[in-house]
Amino acid sequence: MSSNETIFQAAENGNIKSLSALLATKADINARDPNLQTPLHRAARSGQSRAVLMLLENNAAVNLEDANYLTPLHMTAISGHSDAVHALVTAKAALDPKDPSHQTPLYYAAWNGHSAALLVLLAAKAAVDTKDNSSLTPLHRAAASGHTECVHILLDAKAPVDVYDR
Repeated sequence: MSSNETIFQAAENGNIKSLSALLATKADINARDPNLQTPLHRAARSGQSRAVLMLLENNAAVNLEDANYLTPLHMTAISGHSDAVHALVTAKAALDPKDPSHQTPLYYAAWNGHSAALLVLLAAKAAVDTKDNSSLTPLHRAAASGHTECVHILLDAKAPVDVYDR
């Protein structure tokens, strides 16, 4: 197994000792898997906030997109890991990157009912009024998915209520 394969596993599983040892041997911190994900994507997706922090402290690229144009911040917002969202936001991750459907990390946090991640993104000033390719906003998705707490959070953040979908 190569050090690049191992760094992905250590990041995804939050194995800090292995990750530290691999970084000390100069394993490629921005290596790409077949889906163009980096170790930071994997750590973010699985909510391994300590691994996310270690990768960021070692200068992992925070805004690289995978094959689906998702950044590490998208990945952690989708899965709702607010500690990892906070670490990425603190490291100056772009707050409003859009995937091909024009969905942002805040959009995914709202759609999936991740209120804690949503609060972190809003506190960092992520855009609350974005629209996807169907003209749906995060508020539309939260409401349609039955995520009442996220709806209230978005309303408190002054999400527009008079936006119509197509």
